[in-house]
Amino acid sequence: MKKILIATMTLLAFRANALEYALVAEGRSNTGDASVYTQNFTNGTATTFGGGILASFNLPLVFFRSGLMYVPRTYQVNTGNSVNLVYTMNSLDVPVMVGLGLGLFSFYAGADLGFKMSTSSSGYTATTFADNSTFTSPQVGIDLNLIKFRISAFYEAQTTVSTATSLGTTGAIRGTAIGARVGFIF
Repeated sequence: MKKILIATMTLLAFRANALEYALVAEGRSNTGDASVYTQNFTNGTATTFGGGILASFNLPLVFFRSGLMYVPRTYQVNTGNSVNLVYTMNSLDVPVMVGLGLGLFSFYAGADLGFKMSTSSSGYTATTFADNSTFTSPQVGIDLNLIKFRISAFYEAQTTVSTATSLGTTGAIRGTAIGARVGFIF
């Protein structure tokens, strides 16, 4: 009887913590790369901030995380002649992650599915942009879990966010990001 009671209490305790939600603030440093340009152009960096809500389904050692995030991204390409191309995209992202929880730390990997809400560009008048309505960004990260707070650091791999045409040449505008998230778990 004692074993059944302990097993039941363990399952109830596990199920009580199996699903958790977190309000999240995100800051990221975006690095832009425009392959449409072949000479004297270098990557630029821009910092943006966003936020959203994430839900985690926790199993022993393994968790699944998804949610809804508002993510502004700004990519800058330096032309070398004091004219910079700036591409800004606001998106609604659905991260789909799987992770391994090890005490205070957890590691995760997955994809960030993005849906563009709005875009704008400035700095180079000979450029036109074609927008894709969706994109996918691979992402890996590490969490520090502190009772009701979660601090995350992540890397978002290079993804094509748009195409650009300049002076008859078409190429991709790509971006990578490193960032941090702070979440309040409820």
